Amino acid sequence: MQTVSHHSLDELKRLRHRALGGMRDRLQMVILAMQGQTAPQIAQAVGSSRRTVQDWVYSYNASGLEGLKDRRGGNRRHLTRDQERRLCEYLDRTAADPHQGVRRGEDLRQWIQQQFGVMYSLPGIYDWLYVIGAACPATGQTVGMISLHIDTTITNVFLEEMSRQIPPDVHVVLIWDQAGVHTATHLKVPSNITLLPLPPYSPELNPTENLWHYLRSHHWSNREYPDWDALDDAACDAWKKTCLDRELVKSICRASYIEPREVRA
Repeated sequence: MQTVSHHSLDELKRLRHRALGGMRDRLQMVILAMQGQTAPQIAQAVGSSRRTVQDWVYSYNASGLEGLKDRRGGNRRHLTRDQERRLCEYLDRTAADPHQGVRRGEDLRQWIQQQFGVMYSLPGIYDWLYVIGAACPATGQTVGMISLHIDTTITNVFLEEMSRQIPPDVHVVLIWDQAGVHTATHLKVPSNITLLPLPPYSPELNPTENLWHYLRSHHWSNREYPDWDALDDAACDAWKKTCLDRELVKSICRASYIEPREVRA
């Protein structure tokens, strides 16, 4: 990954030695990026997702150490009330038109800077809420949880909860990609679950990707949420409407290549 030389490698290592908690991990991401490692390699090393690594390194490139600060617990407002109102009006006006508006966090970051002269880091554009889940295409059964962040500890909690919901006579094969949190050294896989990692860059082989696409297109995309509670409510409401309907889940996640087939001699 490319990094901007705000600090030398030795300076970053000294800062990491004194840092605590999440800042220590984020500095380690930048250090590994500066040493030439790729985002997937860094994600596996720190037990995070590739997207999270990319966002924090990009934020460091844009704003230095200031970009690595986690402001989720403080006041993150940099726009005035009037500017926020104008931004919401712009998003609402252009959301339905594929030729206008913004479609990525980076587009929105640039639009805010051009219109208001206010510069956000990319993580500052988002309030993250992770919906973690799995679905069975054969039965329509689902298991899910919501988290403010994603790392190996959270993944272990999800696997433990999933394990408790598996009937005694069932063994589950869980298909997922090779994100850092899915391959971390400290991952604890219950005895009634077997992990089946996908080849790189092949999300189309995972039937659950269809479920995420359905949730985004029918419930989450091109919407604004005034606060964390509204974001949490939207996540829970979409999950209940979609993932508790087993017939709907079976239809969404249907994949012919994993269905039983008759073999004739």
